[in-house]
Amino acid sequence: MERYDYLIIGGGVAGVTAAETIRELDSASSIAVVSDEAHALYSRVMLPHYVKGVFKREKVFLRNPSDYAARGITFLGSVAVSGLDVHSRRVTLDTGSIIEFGKLLIAGGGRPRSLPAIPASWEGVSRFQTIEDADAMLRLLPSRKQAVVVGSSFIALEYLGILSHFGIPATLIFREPHFFGGHLDPDGGELLHEQFRRHGVRAIIPGDTLAAVEGDSAVSGVMTAAGTAISCDFLGLGVGLERNTSWLRGSGLTVTDFGVRTNEFLQTNAAGVFAAGDIAEFYDPRSRMHHSRGNWTNSFLQGKTAGWNMARPDARQAFQYVSSYTIKSLGMVISFVGDTRVRAGVDAVTRLGRDRSSHARFFLAREQLIGAVLINRPHDAPAVTVRIQTGESIRDLQAKLSDESFDLAEVLR
Repeated sequence: MERYDYLIIGGGVAGVTAAETIRELDSASSIAVVSDEAHALYSRVMLPHYVKGVFKREKVFLRNPSDYAARGITFLGSVAVSGLDVHSRRVTLDTGSIIEFGKLLIAGGGRPRSLPAIPASWEGVSRFQTIEDADAMLRLLPSRKQAVVVGSSFIALEYLGILSHFGIPATLIFREPHFFGGHLDPDGGELLHEQFRRHGVRAIIPGDTLAAVEGDSAVSGVMTAAGTAISCDFLGLGVGLERNTSWLRGSGLTVTDFGVRTNEFLQTNAAGVFAAGDIAEFYDPRSRMHHSRGNWTNSFLQGKTAGWNMARPDARQAFQYVSSYTIKSLGMVISFVGDTRVRAGVDAVTRLGRDRSSHARFFLAREQLIGAVLINRPHDAPAVTVRIQTGESIRDLQAKLSDESFDLAEVLR
């Protein structure tokens, strides 16, 4: 039975960053990274650019196995975990092997959410998370004639950008009343829809879901729940992420629909067991709430914080980062800053651009700015971020937030 002082589950940016941070602080202890992928770390953010031909495949990779070996980090690839016993400090692998650990980081991320109606193995059915998914898309797209994209997510938006690049007309289907319906108001949604139409989206079907896929081992069309039949030879699924937590059942860790729950130091309810990245539902002292964030920068910074806290328990650091994610696609720059979920106890204020080419929606709780969605307003993101960080009251500023005649940077100063 193997044993490691530090065991990292997950070979993505959170896990690898944590392992390298630990090694910088602890030169002697043993470290292992377990990954269900064969590859060393690569950038998922760069995959759309690889598919579009902006980068060659090798440029997507950020590490190679020799980088791990040079740092004295053992990399165990193409291995999945199947169980955890926090009391005996053991992880069981799908091979039946057992690994003992001193401290554990759970950074296994998630996988694309599945839909019961979708035969995943059919030609033309695409999910977009791994470099193999990107390889498959690159092989398929040059011969595709018409596409359907399902979902109202960043991945769905990436699909639309890729299809536009290849000149493939698309139909977009999502269950919300408008795109990003959980974050944007109808005006913001319509601004997105107009831009989608300008870039090859021939039909937008809101308020509907996929009921069936037509074809025989290769997709030839879909049927929606409302009875709309659409011909297609490519189906892109952008319906969200399922956290990889099934192997944690019965472990005693607190696991929710949003991941493994941690405190502000990214430690779980079990001593010496941490979580980071997409799989972590971490406590934020600023908002006094738990959050999960699925973006690259968040995962990188959580990996650094978790690694530090695992190696330096007497000088641990709280994770305090205002999440920010920006995507440039279809002639737009879209930024999500902070907490942008529509829910009870949160008010939203909208600012429309004078020529309706830009849009901002601000989220307020307890008279504080907690988040914003910015469309074609990248210059506003720094001021929004700083104001969220300070937590200062904006009780007297709400009217100005919605008024385009006031400079936002001045309002939030």
